[in-house]
Amino acid sequence: MQRAMRPRIIPTTPRHALTLGAIVTTAFGCSADTKGTTTKSDVGDVADSGTIQDPGTYGACTSKSPTALAPDLTGRWAIRTVASRYVPKTGLTSAFYTKTISVILGDQTQTGTDVSLSAEYCSQKAEDPDSLAHIIIPDSYVKSLKPFVRTGGVALGNAGAEVFAMPSFIEVVGALLADPASDPLPVDATDARLLDQDNDGNPGITIKLSGLASGDLYVAQRQTSTWTGIAVGVDRVEGHYAFTSEQNVVAAEPTALKSLAAQTAIVDPNTCASTFVMVRVGAATTCAEVLANASQFD
Repeated sequence: MQRAMRPRIIPTTPRHALTLGAIVTTAFGCSADTKGTTTKSDVGDVADSGTIQDPGTYGACTSKSPTALAPDLTGRWAIRTVASRYVPKTGLTSAFYTKTISVILGDQTQTGTDVSLSAEYCSQKAEDPDSLAHIIIPDSYVKSLKPFVRTGGVALGNAGAEVFAMPSFIEVVGALLADPASDPLPVDATDARLLDQDNDGNPGITIKLSGLASGDLYVAQRQTSTWTGIAVGVDRVEGHYAFTSEQNVVAAEPTALKSLAAQTAIVDPNTCASTFVMVRVGAATTCAEVLANASQFD
């Protein structure tokens, strides 16, 4: 459905994302249109990761062209987000890359240029094949995540295509904060603001390590995300997933894991290493059906 010219949506400064495992994440300074080669001086002890990706003509981290007619986004959508970071070398561990991949199912409503998404998490996993201690996100973690609503819209972008944008959205896991955006996260297990969100009898929410170091981490997390994309088909939206995350390990079993897990992860400087894909699905589609058809995101 073709629409008349509209005021532009100005995307918020990239911040954000969900589960980071056993790390604290901070933003890496990399402009959206930066090109060149990432060197070890840029990313510390991580090997050269190649040419920094450009978000493209439409700012959406896709090489595909937008649809000639922007589709109405009302309907049920399966969504996959990929948040990429690296953990620099420490005295105990080598540097490694890590990704958090989330699958979301939601019902979206578009009214004019306004878009509202009511959604739930279907799954979340970490991929860190080069780490000596792998992050495991338990099913109990995912099941404890609450359904959410976020709002955004579509507007004509600089390059003449309609841009879909979901502005900055904050999620706090494992704690109840009076001001979710700016209150400091709990740092130890005695903080009354901690929430046993997964009902396992431990403070905060539990994630696991498996490998050279194994055990449970009890954490509080804050995630903030921004989506910017374009419709590349009537039933498909692709875009850039901008994020920061922070996490405090308030306790661990065994106890020694608390200090070991206090590593810093940095957002991958390859801008388009973090992305989202939205695929329109049937109105009765379930999480189980989405997870059984992961190839639809490729």
